[in-house]
Amino acid sequence: MRDAEEKNNRKRIQNNRVSNWRRGSELHQGSVGCPLEGRPSTVRGESMQEILRAGAHGDAAARDESFRKLEEIRGDKQGAELTTFQFEVDSSLERVFDSELSDSFSPAVLDKYLDFAAQLAERQLAIMSLPLRLFADVFDAKPISECKKYWAILEQKQPELLPIGQLHTRTELLLLKLSNSLLKRISTVIDTEFAGQIQLFLSRLLPLEHKASLNLAGNFHTENVTAFDEPTDNDEVCSVVRSRSRTLLTAF
Repeated sequence: MRDAEEKNNRKRIQNNRVSNWRRGSELHQGSVGCPLEGRPSTVRGESMQEILRAGAHGDAAARDESFRKLEEIRGDKQGAELTTFQFEVDSSLERVFDSELSDSFSPAVLDKYLDFAAQLAERQLAIMSLPLRLFADVFDAKPISECKKYWAILEQKQPELLPIGQLHTRTELLLLKLSNSLLKRISTVIDTEFAGQIQLFLSRLLPLEHKASLNLAGNFHTENVTAFDEPTDNDEVCSVVRSRSRTLLTAF
């Protein structure tokens, strides 16, 4: 049963990857062409995925070499061309990362990729939301029992990956999509504590006036009517309460 769940999760990841690339392609197709249809970027015959894999698993020197090769591919791209290059780096790293999502996947492997993705974003070699997209892939591929463990890692790394008040619109939308996807999979009876953690996490990061926290549609539940009984002096219960109150006051 677990194998079937992981197979469905991997299929969902692949569908999300294709839709994300298509959105990026439609955004930049008019000026720089479709990144899905072009030849993959290479340096001296080495593909971008090979460069990223070496950087993610290597030491500091290997990472610096990966950054140098990626900067060589980027060249002096600006504007839409730079964004298209960053989309290509994002997709290549995610494909490499997805190949690691097996039974042997561990928090140590995730930490390597998160650190590498954050450095790529700092050097403007990737989109700023890349580390969060790696978390989204983990949550899509793993069962809820393991998602709880990786959610604790996300909360631990929140100050550096998701600083309060400094989130980009793309990052906010991805965070909401990730959280809502988890909430839909969580049992409202068994995993209430985990659901509360997710909602508290969102309440800390997003402002009160954010659209996600407002009732923009103006929908209210008006069918529930609560009927209140009018208290009377002759009510037996009220008389018992009053008599016991007098007894307590007398005792003190």
